Amino acid sequence: MIASPEYNFSVPPAISNTLDYFYHSEFYLKPAAIASYSMGTFGGVRASVALLPLLHVQNALAEDGEVSAATSYPKIRENFAGFANELIWAAKVLKEGKKAESAN
Repeated sequence: MIASPEYNFSVPPAISNTLDYFYHSEFYLKPAAIASYSMGTFGGVRASVALLPLLHVQNALAEDGEVSAATSYPKIRENFAGFANELIWAAKVLKEGKKAESAN
């Protein structure tokens, strides 16, 4: 999971540089999810949109849904629960798939 603030309508340079540094080695076929925040009304959605292609280039299996802090605290908790469950499910499916592939 990558938690990112929104920085100038995008991703902070430190996060982008980190993803570039670990190009392919750490993220290959790993489940990934994005949580973002900002002080603006969009709640970091623009950072999420900017991060998604970076994760796809890394061949990470990024979830399309993201959690942003644009809503009230109870809504964030509700969104995060579903978000986390999807990420856990994806990790389990990938683990089983990798086991089946290595057995063949």
